[in-house]
Amino acid sequence: MDFPEPSPNIWLPRRNTATQTLSVVVVIITLFVVAIIIYLMYRRVYSKKCLSNAYCGGLTPTCNKTTGVCSECQSSADCQKGFICSTANTCV
Repeated sequence: MDFPEPSPNIWLPRRNTATQTLSVVVVIITLFVVAIIIYLMYRRVYSKKCLSNAYCGGLTPTCNKTTGVCSECQSSADCQKGFICSTANTCV
């Protein structure tokens, strides 16, 4: 009695195409999220412009978000009592 030759994939489990598609989608989304995180970290570390007061400090504690430059003040509320913020963004 002759038996048919087994197919080469007889020992490998057959994968559902829906499972394969879902796996590919998960990998793509994961790579996209990782790319966004790396971009945001790079932007924060290597940006020469300030995006908020957290980027500034010392003698220039406030950030002008329009120009991206740290300065002493943006308004008179940033200055000590008795001083006002000049147009050059310094307390006078």
